[in-house]
Amino acid sequence: MSTTITIALIIALAVAFLAYAFVSQTLDRKRKQRARIITALTSRSRDFKRMLNSFPPGFLSTGLNTFLHQSLVDISRQLCELEKTNNTHQEDLALYREYLEAARRPPQASRRTPLDSLQKAREARALLQDLHTLATQQRQKGALDEPLLKQYENELRIMALQITVDECLLNAHRAESKGKLQLAVHHYALAHKLLSQENSDGHYGRQLADISQSLLRLQASPEVRESGLDLEQDQG
Repeated sequence: MSTTITIALIIALAVAFLAYAFVSQTLDRKRKQRARIITALTSRSRDFKRMLNSFPPGFLSTGLNTFLHQSLVDISRQLCELEKTNNTHQEDLALYREYLEAARRPPQASRRTPLDSLQKAREARALLQDLHTLATQQRQKGALDEPLLKQYENELRIMALQITVDECLLNAHRAESKGKLQLAVHHYALAHKLLSQENSDGHYGRQLADISQSLLRLQASPEVRESGLDLEQDQG
């Protein structure tokens, strides 16, 4: 074998080795990138499911409930594309599509069920913060437009108000049960004031009427009458 042929073979082998190494590294990078994307999507899916499972039934607004279910549908669709042989993703996608359709239906007219403990109120408030973080992240990823984010932020603000009102009423009930009627009046009056500030459309009329009845009932008690507490002033 001539020297020229030997050199040519060596060069050809070196080029082939370099090409193999390049292709191998490229495929390895793609596998790692794909694995990172799958891990990130799985983590996000877990966060959204935690949100849905943690809030009390009927607590979320229709918009935010739809947002969470739509996000799960989008994530499941991406996972189906990345892992086409994984039947679990296909089953999840079909299930979340059904849930999304149910979430989009107008809710039956019913009175909101208030939170029944201060612990649940604290947990709900933390969940609202987590939900706001998730919505903001979706906006940064381009999965949510600015007007919709503003709408969700307003709905989160209203739900935060309801949590605060629930806390006021729970504290009022606790104070009243302990015979601390003036303190109960304070909490009832604060709840009344907070709702009144957001009642321009009359949405909280029934709840305000209930709180007013509680205040009038306490006003008739000797302890409150003797204290000279001005309920009208406290209500704002």
